Amino acid sequence: MPSLKIIASSIFLISLIVLPASYAATFQEQNGIVVMEVESSPANGSWNLERALGGYSGNGYYIWRGTDAFAKSTAGRGTITYTFKINTAGNYQMRWRSRIGKGTSRTEHNDSWIQFPTGRDISGEQALNGWTKVFMNTRDSWVWQSATVDNVGRPVRQFFSAGVHTVQISGRSSGHAIDRIALYKYDSVSYSESKFNALPNSGTTGNTTEITPVITPEPTPVVVEPEPITVITPEPTPVVIPDPTPIVIPEPLPVVETTPTNVAAPVVSVSQNTISWNAVDAIAINVHRGSGEWLESLPSSQTQWQAPSAGAYYLVATGEGSWETWGRSETVSVTAALDTAALDNSPVAASTLASQVYSSTAIELFWDKASDSEVSYEVRRDDQLLTVNDGRSYYDEGLSPGTRYNYNVTALNTAGDTLWTQGASVSTLGGSTDNTTAVMGTARIELRAETYSQSAVEIFWNTDLLDASRIYNFDVYFNGQLVKTTDGRSYFQEGLTAGTDYQFSVTAVASDSSIATSDEITVRTYEVDAQ
Repeated sequence: MPSLKIIASSIFLISLIVLPASYAATFQEQNGIVVMEVESSPANGSWNLERALGGYSGNGYYIWRGTDAFAKSTAGRGTITYTFKINTAGNYQMRWRSRIGKGTSRTEHNDSWIQFPTGRDISGEQALNGWTKVFMNTRDSWVWQSATVDNVGRPVRQFFSAGVHTVQISGRSSGHAIDRIALYKYDSVSYSESKFNALPNSGTTGNTTEITPVITPEPTPVVVEPEPITVITPEPTPVVIPDPTPIVIPEPLPVVETTPTNVAAPVVSVSQNTISWNAVDAIAINVHRGSGEWLESLPSSQTQWQAPSAGAYYLVATGEGSWETWGRSETVSVTAALDTAALDNSPVAASTLASQVYSSTAIELFWDKASDSEVSYEVRRDDQLLTVNDGRSYYDEGLSPGTRYNYNVTALNTAGDTLWTQGASVSTLGGSTDNTTAVMGTARIELRAETYSQSAVEIFWNTDLLDASRIYNFDVYFNGQLVKTTDGRSYFQEGLTAGTDYQFSVTAVASDSSIATSDEITVRTYEVDAQ
């Protein structure tokens, strides 16, 4: 009889299973709105959770304390991801509640990067290409201002299908603070600052799970009498791999074209160097010189602004629609707080007066602005006053063929004082007075351009030189290609490349098919942000 072997196993098995608490939050859209506290996802990189700026909601806010990351190639620093579920597919607008966290400028420390990896662009809205700069321009308070495209201010909008999506933010301007992020169906949810401040944080799915460590006790020694062991290898059970469930990608909802709401134009008044206006319902108030030069954007709640120098200015109240729906005020002249006595006694450089003879009956004068003190110009022909206005050209017609005329142009300041006077002696062409064809063949459409950002420009044209008795349409050419026919006086082009030259020209086509063509003008977009 074989001897018994006693196999005593003293095995101490202590299994310590530790699963730390985890938090997986997906915010739920309800009634077309989803609101996310920014601190609901962990801070990353140089984002800091702080509470020094009062008025925040939740447990605090995130502020970017890293270096500036202005170039798009540097976007993605300190990326924070938020997950949300859309129950009602549609077109959504993003607004975040943010604040300038340092400095005194409205245009610094006021923006961050955002991107929607699972969103889709909407026809007629600003296209988002990956990381997108989103800015605001209000000091000393938390606001829901959120716009893209510098100096234009377009809303940030995307289409989201029903399902789970993500939004990501990353640092751009050091000192920009973000408190909350909201997405809402702008076609059915109206926006107001007070309404959005009162919105509760959206509910979430996901939970926190903490598992207590499990300790397996020491086993009792086992006495085993050996027996022959027959190992039977079972036949493997066939594994049936199910056919994959087809993934159905929902088609985006059709975009419903809505008529944009026109923004009321501010009604302006002037006292010395201060411009005042009535409060209007707008995203921001843009300040321009009379030449069209953009100076700065003011919060919609502001109703006064001090001009830095004498001159002509106007205001544009911007809205959520395209620029055609914005309200532009009348152009006003401002008297700055200048030492007028010293100005009168100091030498002022005069402009050069130039002329152009178009025909036997038409002459045009041109001059440049020599100083910011100039607000209007007197034009005289043979000592006869022809006009007083703030333009820098004058078209004189109905003249006699082969005749010499003596012109004087005088620049005036806001007090009506003479700053300079220039003269020119010009003769019309001789010949027939029937110059209809000559005027239309040589009439000039004056173009000027405004660069708004790295991707948007606008051109404007002056029709003072055209025959007022005719009705015109204008053909706009972009890089030699006809892009629009309009009866307006301006054309806005976006979606351009930074630091690039573009060519525009305009042809006026009269109701009797006669035409007049402008010179070609070159416009350059702003350069790529320096790193």
